[in-house]
Amino acid sequence: MKRGPEGSPGPRRARPAGATVPDPAGRTWYARRRECGPRETTRAEVRAALWQEAVRALVRRHLYAYGPATPRDLAKWPAARPGWTDRVFASRAAAGEIEEFPFEGTRAWGAHA
Repeated sequence: MKRGPEGSPGPRRARPAGATVPDPAGRTWYARRRECGPRETTRAEVRAALWQEAVRALVRRHLYAYGPATPRDLAKWPAARPGWTDRVFASRAAAGEIEEFPFEGTRAWGAHA
């Protein structure tokens, strides 16, 4: 064991909380506690949720600033593909966040206040 100054024991490394898990072959493996317990949110799930919130904010802000607007109008703003904005508008309408209505001879979308 390493000794620190004046013969005292050196600093100890903290062992992460977890458990040893034997496998059928008799070997013992160390598993982190979060892998043994209930499932936690993954980074990919967090990124997907943040992306959805960003898209929701993009549509809402665009419609508040420039609405009523069409999906093609939104596609020009962030240089996105029109097919993507069509799907985004459809999903936001299904969620009840935006509404389609006739405007100046065409169909346009507006955000709920």
